[in-house]
Amino acid sequence: MDSRGRPELQAEAKAACAAWLAVLLERMSSGQIPIAGLDDPNVNEDRSAIADRAAIYEAENPSSFDVWHGVTDAEQSAVLDGLLRRVADAVRGQDWEQRFWGCVFAVVPTRFPDDIAEDLIDRDVNVDHLGHLQLSDRLLWRLAERVPEALATLATRRFIDPGYDVDAFEEVLHGFPHEESMFRALLYCQPSSRDKADRFAEYLRRLESPGQWLETNRAQFLEKWTVDRG
Repeated sequence: MDSRGRPELQAEAKAACAAWLAVLLERMSSGQIPIAGLDDPNVNEDRSAIADRAAIYEAENPSSFDVWHGVTDAEQSAVLDGLLRRVADAVRGQDWEQRFWGCVFAVVPTRFPDDIAEDLIDRDVNVDHLGHLQLSDRLLWRLAERVPEALATLATRRFIDPGYDVDAFEEVLHGFPHEESMFRALLYCQPSSRDKADRFAEYLRRLESPGQWLETNRAQFLEKWTVDRG
């Protein structure tokens, strides 16, 4: 279940992830492989199973989550970020580090800490998967040329979030005016202003075959395209 947008589920997701990370740290402190099979390249554990295990741990160890009662969202995130940094230090340089982060990325319910993400980018560790996470704009820019999902995330964030003005949105369009995957992602989003819709339409017209992007039955873009064609 997606916990975004529902504070009570977000808190539960953070608690489950934090407890799971704590268990991984305990295992590593005793010299164990944190997740079974990480040291065997022939074992590919399904990511959904990792998420399920975190939920099971929460159900079986309810006392582990008492600390979250009455704690603010910011405090919860700070605790989770601290655990992630301890984990990052513990796994850095291990032969199975890339596979490890692939598992962890599947269960992190909050924006991933910039310092950890930047270190992984610098060392080229699981960069493709990083593009699917909730990262800061600065890091999404770093990944945009390499990971299409990162570019799509950045563009849609600035398209739908009223906290970004139309010029901030256009900054992304201007940087990648021919990236079709970005335009495709935007067609499924509701812009936070008509100005952004208009600006998007302007860049659509610059594509080699702009008409194909209007086959999604998004009335506002079809209307804009028809009017502008005269």
